[in-house]
Formats: sequence, structure tokens, C-alpha cells
Amino acid sequence: MISSIKNTPKISRSLRIPNIIIILVLGLGLGLGLGLGLGLGLGLGLGLS
Repeated sequence: MISSIKNTPKISRSLRIPNIIIILVLGLGLGLGLGLGLGLGLGLGLGLS
């Protein structure tokens, strides 16, 4: 029981940092995806019209 209690802070610490990185990467990916999507959409819309 003592060893499991000592290991939990290490696990939580190691999980927090990757979660933040994953959230940032997903946020940037969605932002770039939406930006490119809107850019291509507007470009095609203006080009066709």
C-alpha cells in the first residue's frame, strides 16, 4: 500500500505534462485546420463567383 501511494504522485506528474502538450497540439491543429478550411472555402468561393 505504501509503495502504491508513493508512486501515485509520479504518475500524476508524468501524466499532467503530456496532457497539456496534447491539448496544445490539438488546439493548434484545429486552429490551422479551420484557418486553412476557411481560407480555401473563401478562395474557391471568390474564384467561382
